[in-house]
Amino acid sequence: MSIENESQNIPRKTVARLARKFHNASKLLFAKFKIRERNHDGIQRQQFEKILKEFLPVNSNETNPDDCFLIDGCWDNPNWWWRCHLILNALNTNGAKKKGVLGFSNNEKVRTTFDKLDIEPYEIKDFCQPKKNYIKLAEGYLNQIKTNGDILNLAFHRDIPNFIIYDWLLKRQQSPSVNIKHKMLTEDIVLAMQTIDACYEIIKVTKPKVLVISHACGLPYAALIMAALQKKIKIIVGHAEYSLSRFWKIENQSDLPYLANVPSAKDINALTYIQRKNLIETGKAYLKRRKKGFAVDIGAKYKDKAKECYERGDIKRHFNWEKNQPIIVIYSMSWFDYPHIYGDLYFRDPLDWLESTLRKINQINNCYWLLRPHPMDQWYQKLTLHDLLPNELPKHIGLVPFSWNGDALMESVDGMVTMYGTAGIEYAASGIPVLVGSKGWYGDCGFVVCPKSRDDYLNKLGEKWWESDKIEERKELAQIFAGWHFCGPDWQQNFFMKDDSAQSQIYFDFDKFLFNNKEPIKVEMETIKQWFTQNQVSGYHSYKMKAASDYQLGNTN
Repeated sequence: MSIENESQNIPRKTVARLARKFHNASKLLFAKFKIRERNHDGIQRQQFEKILKEFLPVNSNETNPDDCFLIDGCWDNPNWWWRCHLILNALNTNGAKKKGVLGFSNNEKVRTTFDKLDIEPYEIKDFCQPKKNYIKLAEGYLNQIKTNGDILNLAFHRDIPNFIIYDWLLKRQQSPSVNIKHKMLTEDIVLAMQTIDACYEIIKVTKPKVLVISHACGLPYAALIMAALQKKIKIIVGHAEYSLSRFWKIENQSDLPYLANVPSAKDINALTYIQRKNLIETGKAYLKRRKKGFAVDIGAKYKDKAKECYERGDIKRHFNWEKNQPIIVIYSMSWFDYPHIYGDLYFRDPLDWLESTLRKINQINNCYWLLRPHPMDQWYQKLTLHDLLPNELPKHIGLVPFSWNGDALMESVDGMVTMYGTAGIEYAASGIPVLVGSKGWYGDCGFVVCPKSRDDYLNKLGEKWWESDKIEERKELAQIFAGWHFCGPDWQQNFFMKDDSAQSQIYFDFDKFLFNNKEPIKVEMETIKQWFTQNQVSGYHSYKMKAASDYQLGNTN
């Protein structure tokens, strides 16, 4: 009898029993692996904390022992603890009191870290008033909301900026637009009010001289910042991006948007000839490396997973486009990752922008339109551009598959549209015209077509905005911007952090990272101290780049 016939004679109960045993064994094996992984991470974390502890200097006469530094422990990431310690070290805080805020996640781990680093913990939930105290307040607020856009027009509890609450709700709901009928909305509003009041109380009780915080968006971060502003407490946001420190000081509410470390048009115009020339060369070199897949930020990693190269002819054949007319690509957004992070938008949220854009281009068939998903859709695995589009698109509009390579796409189109995505810099630096849907973080720098309003943007979609005699000028401005934003001063050498998304992998060889970067770390700490004591430039990265005349290529493999 053949093996095939024998297998057909095995009783179904036996097959089911064997399948269950295999399934259970697999679960057990996976569970053991996860336990071993957690134990390994725990040991690595302990070693990391020991290194940070030893990194602080001996007591300094420059520090008043009565001073208090309040440290954000609401976000747990190795890079955050490193950046936080870099700031504390630079400001000679070893003799000062250190107090820390515990949020709503990873509190056991963070509490242990606080203990190792002599930071006194203050947990938000210990300062929260009962939910019942807020029910009527929340209902009164929600009764005023008829559409989700009302959230961006109504004052919120303790005057927390309405865009902070809108984006926080987006993140809670994991949605491209706030659902005002969401079953958890009342509970979320109550939680927001509880958290805000607790943060104000923590600031009142701890009486810090300086608040060192990881984010300036969402809750509880924005609530701690607003409470500190009310008490005129100094605030440092210990942000990082593209493996470089992007700290900034917040002195009033208008400093909340993440704009302090990107060059403005005024900054670019003030550059010397040498700075301008070197930034162009550095920006070009970095973008070339980025295009080849060597960038290490998480967005670039997901972008580079797309390998299928479709040239212009391939694209037209794929969508059965026969006419000889322009092809414009529209890059979508990360749907719920704090879209108002750079300030006001011409649109309520990403969905409003997408739907408004689609309605307009449905009527514009004298060119072809490509809709490209955001690479981070694959990271979040919650919602994709495909999920938000109608089942059938007009013949002149096509959805780009995730598998299509973005750089090949760039070389095949006549123009690019984005709300304010990073790709806008890359396209403009390659000489391809870009239209943005809002000012964002680079709209005023002169290398993109930036509308003055929502209506102006929609009108421009129907114009030939990609036909311009300023291509070379815009190309150079984008390269300067890239050199400033993605790269560092020449003294940076190889002192680049791993991307925050690497998480526990950051622990690995951290001691080697410190050893190999002794000199640039010394310069970094001295520069942080100089930056903190001056009042002209609020952004630390901007402070570094303005002072430099030669530059180091940004972090690439």
